[in-house]
Amino acid sequence: MKTTKFLTSAFVLGSIALGTLGQAKEAAAANIVNTWQASEAVSDEYHSADHNHAFWIPDLDSDFDFEGDAFFNEYDDGTINLIGNIGAGNKKFAVDVWFNSLGNLQEGRAIAPNLAPKQELNRNDPYSVVDINDWSYYTIDSSKSLLTEIGEWYGNNNSTDTFFLTDMSETNKGQMGLGASGKNINEGFSHWFWLEDTKTGQRFDGDINIDLVALEEGSGILSEGESIPEPATMSLLSLGLLGTGMGALKRKK
Repeated sequence: MKTTKFLTSAFVLGSIALGTLGQAKEAAAANIVNTWQASEAVSDEYHSADHNHAFWIPDLDSDFDFEGDAFFNEYDDGTINLIGNIGAGNKKFAVDVWFNSLGNLQEGRAIAPNLAPKQELNRNDPYSVVDINDWSYYTIDSSKSLLTEIGEWYGNNNSTDTFFLTDMSETNKGQMGLGASGKNINEGFSHWFWLEDTKTGQRFDGDINIDLVALEEGSGILSEGESIPEPATMSLLSLGLLGTGMGALKRKK
């Protein structure tokens, strides 16, 4: 009886492993094709204001900068993920924001007819130096884009608060390219967004303004071309348990 139960358990573990492998194959994660190190965008001679930040959320604290490494990862399905931590004094968030590509300006207008670049550089004739036609455009994937409170500083409770991000404007979406941060003519990214408390629905406006430095293959959170590892990891765990169970059964016999 005990042997039968043990054998059944081993087959259950095997089924879990094979099922997990099948699910991983069916829902294969996208692969990273490009990675950039993200940092706060710093004003240069092409921008008139000395207003440097990574995130600007004026109702919470004007200037949030990255704390530690932050990455801008592009996947082979056209999505981009901005991930890292930001802080302004004791006010801190974990950032996990996803963007869907709209392509270039012409392609983007097929989806967002009123799409237009944010031309925020206003000194020394910047648009003779950078070409807005080379920019790529993005919309926030609000289904999985979150800022998560670090340290319980927000609100009057002892729980962790989370905030959804959504596009603020029908005209101005996320933009990436030389001068696209709106602060300088470096490679950068900017976007205007709404930040909504997932508990109360209270909404704040904000900006993203970041500089981007491309990393070589193997740099960043994951190596270029490497899949997100969770499904495979679960499969290996299940297979390991199966092997342990079969080994124990053999010893028992």
